[in-house]
Amino acid sequence: MRKVDMTETSASRAPVTRKGSELPVSVDTTKMVQFLVEKGLTEVPPEFLLPKNLRPSSTRMKNIPRTFQIPVIDMAKLNHPDFGENVVREIGRACEEWGFFQVINHGFSAELMQGAMQMCGEFFALPMEEKKLYSMKTSSGIGYGRRMAVKEGVRVDWVDRLGFWSASEEHRKRQPLDVICPAAFNATMSQYGDEILKLAHVILSALSRHAGLDGNYLLDRLGETNTAGVRTGMNYYPPCPQPDLVMGIGQHADGSVLTIVQQDGTPGLEVLKDGLWVPIPAIPEAFVINVGDQIQMISNERYKSVVHRVVAGNGSGRKSISNFFLPNWETVVSPAPRFCTRSNPARYQPVKFSEYITEFMKVPLGEERFVDLFKVPARNEGNQYLISAEGTKGKICPQRFSD
Repeated sequence: MRKVDMTETSASRAPVTRKGSELPVSVDTTKMVQFLVEKGLTEVPPEFLLPKNLRPSSTRMKNIPRTFQIPVIDMAKLNHPDFGENVVREIGRACEEWGFFQVINHGFSAELMQGAMQMCGEFFALPMEEKKLYSMKTSSGIGYGRRMAVKEGVRVDWVDRLGFWSASEEHRKRQPLDVICPAAFNATMSQYGDEILKLAHVILSALSRHAGLDGNYLLDRLGETNTAGVRTGMNYYPPCPQPDLVMGIGQHADGSVLTIVQQDGTPGLEVLKDGLWVPIPAIPEAFVINVGDQIQMISNERYKSVVHRVVAGNGSGRKSISNFFLPNWETVVSPAPRFCTRSNPARYQPVKFSEYITEFMKVPLGEERFVDLFKVPARNEGNQYLISAEGTKGKICPQRFSD
């Protein structure tokens, strides 16, 4: 098998913390979770151990009411002339109140979903000597290794990951799939990514309509659609001998526009709602969809990017496929004028997406919300911030007025 270069290059510079492109990453395959478990691990190594106050059993509600669950939305009637607006309202309300929902009857091929999960299983079943050929080279998240860059003192998540671009001709050229094993990987995951992209467009159109806007409004705010893309992460959470001492993925919010997740039937994903961690059921042939930071900024916090996490288990392990819909790299993201009013002025300053996501990938999970770094003060010497007009391309203009 030939080695594939899965590194990502970028000339973008960080606007807030440190300037430069992705940080270099060195993957020690002897410390990958799957490797440790297969060697007969019986106790969790210290670098994975959570403080007692952050362990799942200490933070989870014991008896969550059945009514306190993320919405499950049937997409079958979205285009129905009589019932379509009901589906639009359900999607919009879910994004306002939860930031999360599941979709069923979404038009996505069940065979393709099964094929993608099979590719995920086959990759992680490869010998370590083969998997390490695809090790991450930078903090971009592309390649095999840890989900995010970590620093000294930050607890390591109980998960191994393969990241790649599944949809976007621009990015596929830089991180090709055609030499990744197994042989059917490229064809399956390219088709899968293209279908995920279509589903993301459908959800964005529904959100635009829910806000009383043209169906293409949010998509148009993301720049040229032919250079948007889907970055996919195949996640494997090996069985843990002491699952309550670790976290599969620590609490975080996503830097994407939307995230679309396929679960393998094993629960583990949880969302923070009103201070409570709510488990998300693993519904067969459903996708879990959540709002990312980019939509929170564009909608001026009407639609929420919320904190979530993945807990570990001690059964047979868990696999999932996370798909992050990302905008054009040069898109300047800021609150859209149609979401800003005198009583609700723009809450974020403009930021180029390439700068946002490059720095986002360097921040360890569990720290402060990265999106908060781009908030503008509500008042600045008597001024409040409004987006001046559609034609300003995201410029924030101070405007003096009183409520």
